[in-house]
Amino acid sequence: SKTVIGQSGRNHTKKRHIMAKHQWTKKDDVVAFFLYKFGDEDLIFDTAAIAEKLGMSKKSLIARKGNFKYLDTGKGLSHVANSSESIYEKLKDVSKPKFLSFVKKILYPQK
Repeated sequence: SKTVIGQSGRNHTKKRHIMAKHQWTKKDDVVAFFLYKFGDEDLIFDTAAIAEKLGMSKKSLIARKGNFKYLDTGKGLSHVANSSESIYEKLKDVSKPKFLSFVKKILYPQK
């Protein structure tokens, strides 16, 4: 928590949640690439919930989607990780139903 002095002179406690830097995995990249290509309409979670489930900020997930856009179109975020390039090359021609099955296994693992 961080204490802030307001204009009234009273102390206010402001909680700040700072997420540790996320270590991206291949599975994270698979999900991010799917979201770039197809969106989250076929999933039970929206992008914010998916980011939380994967242990990253929504902003981080959106940035990684921007990396896949760059790999796909030459427009977007150009500082692309080698692992993202590898996932892009492996999955760029995979059909939506097959890709969706990969993503569902990652997001909804069977126990």
